[in-house]
Amino acid sequence: MLQMLSRYKEMILILTLGLVTTTLITLIDPHTLTMPALGFLIGSLQISILSHIETKRTFKSFEYRMFTYFLEKSLRE
Repeated sequence: MLQMLSRYKEMILILTLGLVTTTLITLIDPHTLTMPALGFLIGSLQISILSHIETKRTFKSFEYRMFTYFLEKSLRE
């Protein structure tokens, strides 16, 4: 159990940060939970998945560049 937690520590931390931020935005103004908060949550999920995949195997440079391009584009919107 502890090994699993230490293995996924970064992914759990990023997802927790996304959930806490989304919850705080909702508590401050319930009508604000639109694209920015949802986008941050989805972006943090994508980053955690990317970091998990990178530990499993190395991305080819083209795949990595395309993924980061679309990730940055979705976070900007």
